[in-house]
Amino acid sequence: MQSVLTHVILPCLTVLAVSPDASWIIVHDGHSSYDIVVAEDALPTTRLAASELREYIGRATGVALELVSSPRSGRHAIHVRSDAELPRNGFTIDATDDGDIVLRGHDGPGTDPGVDNARPVLRGTCHAVYEFLERFAGVRWFWNEPLGEIVPPSRRLTVPRGISVRQAPAFAYRALANGPPGTLHGEWARRNRLGADRGMHHGHYVHRLLKVADWARRGHPEYAALIDGRRKTDGEHVCLSNPEVVRIVAGESARAFRREPNLNMMSISLPDGHDFCTCAQCMALDTAGDEKNRASRVFHFYNQVAESLAGEFGDRKLGGYVYSEYIQPPARPIRIHPMMALVVAPNSATYLSDPNRRRQSDELNATWAGLHDEVYAYDTFYLVSLHWGLPVPIGQPAVDLVQSYATIGFRGAYLYIAPTWETGGADAYVLTKLLWNPEADVERIGDEYYGLLYQRAAPPVRRYFEIAEDCWRATVIVDKAASRALAANIKSGSGSDRRLANLILGYGPRLTELEECVADAESLTGGDEQVRQRVERIRDNFRLTFTTIRGLQYAADYEASRSDRAAALAELKKLAGERDALLDKMASSYGQQLVEWVRGGDEGSDSPLRPGSRLRGPTDGAP
Repeated sequence: MQSVLTHVILPCLTVLAVSPDASWIIVHDGHSSYDIVVAEDALPTTRLAASELREYIGRATGVALELVSSPRSGRHAIHVRSDAELPRNGFTIDATDDGDIVLRGHDGPGTDPGVDNARPVLRGTCHAVYEFLERFAGVRWFWNEPLGEIVPPSRRLTVPRGISVRQAPAFAYRALANGPPGTLHGEWARRNRLGADRGMHHGHYVHRLLKVADWARRGHPEYAALIDGRRKTDGEHVCLSNPEVVRIVAGESARAFRREPNLNMMSISLPDGHDFCTCAQCMALDTAGDEKNRASRVFHFYNQVAESLAGEFGDRKLGGYVYSEYIQPPARPIRIHPMMALVVAPNSATYLSDPNRRRQSDELNATWAGLHDEVYAYDTFYLVSLHWGLPVPIGQPAVDLVQSYATIGFRGAYLYIAPTWETGGADAYVLTKLLWNPEADVERIGDEYYGLLYQRAAPPVRRYFEIAEDCWRATVIVDKAASRALAANIKSGSGSDRRLANLILGYGPRLTELEECVADAESLTGGDEQVRQRVERIRDNFRLTFTTIRGLQYAADYEASRSDRAAALAELKKLAGERDALLDKMASSYGQQLVEWVRGGDEGSDSPLRPGSRLRGPTDGAP
């Protein structure tokens, strides 16, 4: 009886698997002839890929395909396989002549389901699965939470019969930092194909390898940087010309490499800050006539550490920042050891709407790319200390910057993005696509982002972010005289604040337009609860912008006595209170990190918007 049933069912399955438009039918009206096949001994990340495929096909179609370890007679298969012959993190998608679908990817060992750039897991099959789900099921992971995930319900899932996809990342390092939780290490990063093809370790780290205070207590204050005539043993900076400092840093790096044979890179980047040693030996390493540029001494240190390690660990890399007072190449030629992986960090990306700054950035990056064969970018599109929680989408300058990295030969990028989805618009999602493929169709990606998230409300929401981009551009290319005059009446803890004045000048004139966009979007939600919630968060972002900009303006009016001081103080108190209540609301739901940074900035600068801050003038007032 079993053999009869088999012969009856098999022809039906064969018919079900092919559609009139020459596509293989994976699911139709709640039925499927397909299993997901993943070997029993497959790597953990290969099994994760198969599990993700099953979950999202099930959510889209209502059909849970079975996970099996080998093909079953009479069934079609979607094979999920690791293939180390492919490029690292690369993948292929193919359909066989008999209707099987084969997803292959270069996977690596490791059980961490997140994204660890220092100890990465190669995830070619995951990338294949996510491409499959995006391309054929319409799935999108715009945000790192259910509200920003798109899984269109469908009765039918098909794959073209002749499908053949070949992809690998254009950049070996793809990282977005300081964004919403999950954008650097979590599921959102993995599903949007961020990560590294090999270990990346480049953070400020020398002070962890050589702890100045500990060595000073052991009788070696000379390891500390000489600052204002004394060894700063309570700081973190070291004397880069001291051979013992080189020996200790190299020794600690060697121990780390021996402890972890799979550790590809060890950071020897200097601590943050400007406490460079002023001893005669360090000063002698600087280029004559270019003493403010510390690059010569820094690369002397990098090269000496690398030379000490090259004999035993020549196949590893040392991460080193090019940053701050050593961001510019020195006037005299420098040698860069082949063990070094340079990470160029100008921290200027947020200003690239200024043509002069864009030109300087391009020239700087191209110069370093020409000096060494392994160079990465580190840059900042958003910093709360600059942007105060306001919407600052960078737009086309961000696209141009990433594409320029590919042109000059940078190997990848670590980029600061906005801390909430409402402060950056589509920027973060677009960047994920560009870091995988710099030639991606950015206009189409933007259409998908706004269209799928906001539906009928997409046009005014997109316009909101376009206006916000114009506002930020206006703060960058600002009338300097107007900025100075306004800044004289905005007092932070350190005195006049040009940055806050620039925000008023850039955003103030466009607040009405921004609010009109939000109101239009609210009228177009069409009863869709998810769209309503997404638009409500745009409203929150606008109210934060409005209370911040108007509050700063009233604070300036109060200080300058350009208006009724009592009226200005009353308005400032009202706006500061509304802003504080709004921050409480955001902190309790989706914006905790942003709120922490905004309030930290308020405290650090004694912002006039901070409840209880003091305003100067003949009659002191407090919001």
